[in-house]
Amino acid sequence: EEQINAYYPLAPCQSMNTTVSVVAGTGCTSTVDISNIINPLSDLKITTMNSTVPPIPGNPYQQKVIVKNIGTVTESGVQLGYEHDGQLIFGSTSQPALTQLNAGAAPNHYSIQSGFPSLAPGAGTTILMNYNTPTNIPLGTVVTFFDSVANAAPIATNWLVDYSPWNNVNTHQPVVIGSYDPNYKEVSPRGVDTPGYIPSTTTEFDYTIHFQNEGTYFAQNIYITDQLDPDFDWTTLRPGYSDYSYTTTVSETGLVTFTFTDINLPWKSQYGDALSSGLINYSIERLSTNPQGTEFTNTADIFFDYNPPITTNTTLNTLNDDVFSNVEDYASSVIEESGISVDLYPVPANESVTIRINNVSFNQIAELSIFDLTGKSISSEQINLTEGSSLVYKNISYLENGTYLTRIQFEDGSFVVKKIVFSK
Repeated sequence: EEQINAYYPLAPCQSMNTTVSVVAGTGCTSTVDISNIINPLSDLKITTMNSTVPPIPGNPYQQKVIVKNIGTVTESGVQLGYEHDGQLIFGSTSQPALTQLNAGAAPNHYSIQSGFPSLAPGAGTTILMNYNTPTNIPLGTVVTFFDSVANAAPIATNWLVDYSPWNNVNTHQPVVIGSYDPNYKEVSPRGVDTPGYIPSTTTEFDYTIHFQNEGTYFAQNIYITDQLDPDFDWTTLRPGYSDYSYTTTVSETGLVTFTFTDINLPWKSQYGDALSSGLINYSIERLSTNPQGTEFTNTADIFFDYNPPITTNTTLNTLNDDVFSNVEDYASSVIEESGISVDLYPVPANESVTIRINNVSFNQIAELSIFDLTGKSISSEQINLTEGSSLVYKNISYLENGTYLTRIQFEDGSFVVKKIVFSK
């Protein structure tokens, strides 16, 4: 029996020949180790999720940033970038610790430029990010976190040489809540507004199912069932990170079952939130034929031993390009309010884009970021602006054809947004 990673093809030329000689006989067993040559592929993935509970006013909030090597070679020079929107109060990180890039110009930016542990194929590292949630933050507030990873510096360009670069950048958008059910589900990208609008450029979804033992004794076995939406390509299901060992099965009808055998999960009242909680994460791609207006829903049932199932909330995303067609109108309103005008040319851009920034009130360092239409951060850098007007030349030859947003954030916290149309 041979098991290989179905996501990565074997190299076309296989030089490892194995000769097997057997003699028929009762109870005869022959064990053969088969060694194949695989293509050397760099493929890192970064995922950010709530560690246990979402942000709650006046309470600590913790999230997990997970970097996993889903490629075929060991990665020893991993680079990581991380940004939060400043609405929560940053506290600390676990090891490997992130460091602040520039406390003055970019107070909410952090990175790991050295010291990240080597990752063998299939291995991963989890970083805990600790925050405090302000008491006066309104319920329903969406807080945003951007992260990116590359197998070598600089992050801004080297993540694009990855086998699947779309999962090297990530946007996590939890919602500030009051009371909560600890058995819940979250999706990334979250999408826009209640329908979770996403553009057609979004092809992959990350789902995280959180569970907690609220009983009065250890949960010996837990299994979670999840009926996949028929608008997904079921063959692209990829089980991901979990706090505990598990197995995954998929039925012909698309019912996924995650089984945690002998997990012996402690109960909350005796052991607290951290020890009584767990999660399972997976990714899946949508069908390329989904029409506009397609809704992607997802709900899970969580079984603790022989108890009735606990049904999670239902996540919702809706395919709608029209919602994202008015980004230029939004950008124009921001520019008018700030008094700063920004021009980008040529349109469409190909190898590079020139950005002219007018009416700057004083010499300063600003931050220039590029995002795709789902809000995923593609690149970020500091630029020097002079009083009056400045010209910035940006190489964007690494982008794929499509529409992007560029954001210029100034030292006083204000920013402008412009749309880039890129065509090779």
